Amino acid sequence: MTSSAGQTLNWESEGESESLHQRFCALAYKAREAEQPSPIFLIALEDKSGKLGFLVDPDWHAVVLLEDRAYIEALLDDLPERARNEPAILFQQLASLEVGPVVMAQIGKQISDHSLLKEKCSRFVKL
Repeated sequence: MTSSAGQTLNWESEGESESLHQRFCALAYKAREAEQPSPIFLIALEDKSGKLGFLVDPDWHAVVLLEDRAYIEALLDDLPERARNEPAILFQQLASLEVGPVVMAQIGKQISDHSLLKEKCSRFVKL
């Protein structure tokens, strides 16, 4: 995976404000036999200009079954390029995921209004 692993998100230290983010889409991993998805491991953030950014749980390997890791790895590698080329379409696709190993868990306007997601963001890393 080509990411800035180890770089935790901190809006304040990077001069970025949460209020710049227009909406978010939180995604969870769902194993084939599981009835419920695992905790959220990926968050797509769309800013007011339509640009997409991603935050990923640095420990996502711990919740993803070995049989699905290559798929998730390929997805994480592909997201930044697709976000540069077609951010609106990608956000819509992510927001509508209901089947497969990655499913939409939550969508909203401001992460700061969702305390559990805001807490997750503090330990997630930029993709």
